[in-house]
Amino acid sequence: MFAKLLKMEFRSTWNVLGILCLSLVGAGLLGGLATRYLEGASAPKQWLEILCVLVITAAVLFFVVCGAAALIVQIVRFYRSRFTDEGYLTFTLPVTTHQILLSSFITSAVNLIAIGAVAVVSFVLMGLCVVPDFEVLREGIHVLWQEFPELWARFTQADVLQAFGLLLVNAIVAFSNELILIMLAVTIGSLVAKKHKILAAVAFYYILHVVDLTFTGVSMVKLAESPDSLLGLLAIVNLILAVVGYILMYFLVDKKLNLKARTEALLQERGGHS
Repeated sequence: MFAKLLKMEFRSTWNVLGILCLSLVGAGLLGGLATRYLEGASAPKQWLEILCVLVITAAVLFFVVCGAAALIVQIVRFYRSRFTDEGYLTFTLPVTTHQILLSSFITSAVNLIAIGAVAVVSFVLMGLCVVPDFEVLREGIHVLWQEFPELWARFTQADVLQAFGLLLVNAIVAFSNELILIMLAVTIGSLVAKKHKILAAVAFYYILHVVDLTFTGVSMVKLAESPDSLLGLLAIVNLILAVVGYILMYFLVDKKLNLKARTEALLQERGGHS
């Protein structure tokens, strides 16, 4: 049943996220073609030059807008599927509260990572459009291929590999902590506010974020023994915050919101109307 729940969550968002992905690719191509025109034209017309600059600026800004839009889609989906009438019906499914929360976390994480990957690909496409001659690109790839064994040997040195591993772990844990923080803020906002729940969630997010940063800063100052230990300590602190945030969110959803009772009342009300 958990797999079906995940599938349902992905289906509910990928129509919008698919449009965002295609839009990102289109923005990258348009921005790259506009840059190529400015680079290649010997004497471009003034209105075309202004138009190209506007297209490039809009393409770059669109990347930011798409990232924000993807996050908003996930927040709205989490709110609607957990704290509205749709959420009450979700809790009638034969799944646990952990499974419901984890399905939201996993789908949000995968969708946001996918949007980020598409954004990177779109930037690469933009860069490829700017390349004046693909022969130059081919030679660059050839040189990189020749230097790859030496670069790989340097990368796999113990200290470099350890630093990269710590950076990767920090990125994963920090991303997870931030996502759980957002979900927790939506949960608290839905619990506390009778109206304007989304605005309440935004306010609680900023409060939780300040607490998060304060705890992280104090922990780093008090516990860091040397600069070399900062990355490892930061990962541990973020992991603790993520676990605490998830436990608190689970407690609020499972104990305080009493969604199952409200679901039964909703079903009885609908049955009475029918």
